[in-house]
Amino acid sequence: MTGYQSLISGTFYRHAVLDRVRLRRNLQAAGMTVEEAEDASAAAEEEFVNAFVDAFPEAKRNSTASTGSLPALVLAFEGDRPYSYAAAFQRPVDENPEGRGGEGPAGPAAVRRLLAHHVFVSGRREDIRAGRLLTYDPQIDGLLAGLPELGATPVTSVGGLTQDVPPEDPTEDPTEELTGEHTGELTGEGLPT
Repeated sequence: MTGYQSLISGTFYRHAVLDRVRLRRNLQAAGMTVEEAEDASAAAEEEFVNAFVDAFPEAKRNSTASTGSLPALVLAFEGDRPYSYAAAFQRPVDENPEGRGGEGPAGPAAVRRLLAHHVFVSGRREDIRAGRLLTYDPQIDGLLAGLPELGATPVTSVGGLTQDVPPEDPTEDPTEELTGEHTGELTGEGLPT
């Protein structure tokens, strides 16, 4: 069919890792004082997370207007090593109504899956700590308010994803990493409004 183009709007999942300790060590090795390295690291972390949040898929950006969407959910947490929660999405989301054995709409279902996986894993790994959540979707915000256990603290800005989580001593060996887990729609990075 000429001029026909299908639109698929599935869950878009991304994963990124930032080694906060190594960043500070490298800045100090480049000649910065501890205070200068801390200030520069804090600014770099916020820019890293901001870029992660604002990035969007480039495919079909003109035909699907993917550039206007914001993430449905960003989950940031610290750990001694990076963890990916991609396993939470190994089986497809069943969008049938919850009353008929399904999970309901894909966006909220993906958020519930991601958070359930985070609670499950962080309950078994003592090195996962300081989880924070950011959403730009009022439907997801309402969902978060109704969930009994989030495994993370909701924040209202990108800066909140990186605040109050500095490594205790940037010269120590254990690596602290800021890992971002993100769910959203293929048509952008958020749920349709």
